[in-house]
Amino acid sequence: MAKVIVVTNFSESSRNALDYTCRFLNNAETTVLLLNIFCFSPSLTGDALAIAAMSETIDRDTYHLQKEYEWVKAAYPFINMSTEMVTGVFMEEL
Repeated sequence: MAKVIVVTNFSESSRNALDYTCRFLNNAETTVLLLNIFCFSPSLTGDALAIAAMSETIDRDTYHLQKEYEWVKAAYPFINMSTEMVTGVFMEEL
């Protein structure tokens, strides 16, 4: 079984890429991994306000990732879909 990774930042362009991928692969033999990579500056780790803001951003992105998953399952029920959210540098995490 093949796996296709679609990286999202929850923008309209990301949604279009996800939609195109699902239309192209609308079968049960391929898994689509919807990946969100949360990047943050290491210089912010000592700042309590920045850490609180990052926590809120991660919570918001988790919510959006779940909504994208639900949208795919409703629009393309035959797609095998999984989601993942990681924190790190884009190229390393990809």
